[in-house]
Amino acid sequence: MRLLTVLLLVGIALPMYGGPIVDLGLFGTGVDGAGAVLPGGSSDTHWNLSIQGGGAAAAQVTSDAAKPGLWIANDSLSKWISFTGAGNPNAVETVGADWMYSYTQTFSLTNFYLNSNLAISGQYAMDNYGAVYLNGNLVQTLADTIPSVFTNFSALHSFSITGPTNFVAGTNTLQFVVYNRNMGTTPNATGLRLQIDSAKGELIPEPGTLVLLGGGLLALGFYRRRR
Repeated sequence: MRLLTVLLLVGIALPMYGGPIVDLGLFGTGVDGAGAVLPGGSSDTHWNLSIQGGGAAAAQVTSDAAKPGLWIANDSLSKWISFTGAGNPNAVETVGADWMYSYTQTFSLTNFYLNSNLAISGQYAMDNYGAVYLNGNLVQTLADTIPSVFTNFSALHSFSITGPTNFVAGTNTLQFVVYNRNMGTTPNATGLRLQIDSAKGELIPEPGTLVLLGGGLLALGFYRRRR
């Protein structure tokens, strides 16, 4: 009877056994694989940039010297990125509607639990306005209204995403869609700056870990039964 009880406890305990909380491997803008800021003019390979009417392009880190004066300053945690290191891709735009710049980064949740332990938080700024998406689902917007539009790029804005809503098994996409006001022949800078404060998730334990846990519980049961 005691052995049966132990076996039942093993069956209950194994699914409840939690995995380790680990980093999801997301990167802010303008940093390398170790999180150190990149020099101005270099490519930010963590982010894919697609431009309305212009196809795909490598996002480039904006140098401090070329950064527009109204943009919040680069720091040791993140830097502005844009179509060019100067942060002024006006040359690729044509007269008409505001142009869209889509910055995306993918990350994998293979072998992760899709639960409330999934969480991403950070701070961002964009010029001129736009929105944050996770797997195509709207997370937050920065409006194109005067005068608040000026704070879109002169200050950082917090965002947070908590699972399991909108997260999916396998590949996930974090996207920042930035719209630049088209000023015709007048240059108008555009860019994105993102600082990732935290990006965590719960790993599904390896089968061997569960076997060890189950074996330990069974051994304990046999020991108690013999006594």
